[in-house]
Amino acid sequence: MGRYCRDREDPEHRQPRRTVAEKLAVLTHGVIHVGNYADDITEDEAAEMMAEIERRSCEAAS
Repeated sequence: MGRYCRDREDPEHRQPRRTVAEKLAVLTHGVIHVGNYADDITEDEAAEMMAEIERRSCEAAS
């Protein structure tokens, strides 16, 4: 099974099918989407994205 989060230069890099990309966007409240899922990010940026997902998740629950 392959991973989607490989560098764009990696021969194993691939994009998710539209249905998978849509589910990814829904589950992360739009923070991660097909336009940015394979971007190189720092640990700090990843932490910020996770915090934003959590914030949006809490907003959606209230």
